[in-house]
Amino acid sequence: MDLTITVRADVLAAITHDLYGGESLGDVIEDLSYWEAAARKRFAGSSEDTSSPIDPTTTSPTTTISVPISDAPVRMLRESMRPGETLDGLVTALLIAEVRHRRTGMHWPVYGANEPVMTDDATTVQRLIVHHETAITTTGGHLMYTITTEVRDDVLTAFDASLDDWEDRNGEIAALIHLEDECRDAQWSMVCDDISSAQAGATTTIDVTLDAHDYATLERLLGTGEDAGQLLTGLMLSALSGHRQGAVRASDPLPMPA
Repeated sequence: MDLTITVRADVLAAITHDLYGGESLGDVIEDLSYWEAAARKRFAGSSEDTSSPIDPTTTSPTTTISVPISDAPVRMLRESMRPGETLDGLVTALLIAEVRHRRTGMHWPVYGANEPVMTDDATTVQRLIVHHETAITTTGGHLMYTITTEVRDDVLTAFDASLDDWEDRNGEIAALIHLEDECRDAQWSMVCDDISSAQAGATTTIDVTLDAHDYATLERLLGTGEDAGQLLTGLMLSALSGHRQGAVRASDPLPMPA
């Protein structure tokens, strides 16, 4: 069958841009219709069903399209509709949720057809994923940000060796990030501004996992265009020197043991 439906023009443009290779808009609507209808049927009348009807109202420009689609998923979705919902509004909302999921890898609730394609939070998550090779996961209900970057191999080896058994590398790096942030607020720094100079020696790739607060602080430090690997190398060098030798560069030699 051909489904004729009216959706928001900007939502249509967004999902069309995010289609996978060989995938059609009809494929997406069919899948979303089936899974949404199945979920509604599963939770209907149960204590787990805390959802409310999707508000179909929109003030944005719309466009009417006709897409080939199987009859069953659309029929199931129509049968699952709650009072006040329309098929146009429901499909528009489902497409908004799908765009957010494809761009961030996370599931975002959508309550109405008039919501922005990307909320501020979703846009922030997308930006973090795109920049600095950041992966976002959930641990204990909290977002965790894992940044993959290159640091000096000799500095990392010395830094790891300096940690006590109970100390965690990620935690100590997070502490250094916050200390650097506080120092910059006080108009000085543990790491020279001229950190863009090439690192000395071989590098190794590490993953640094931070919580939302720690990562926001790192993003603030990197806001001037600094390289994450060179910044972290400089911070570790500063810690190895006991912060007693003034600001360091990522290319400075390892401090001599006392």
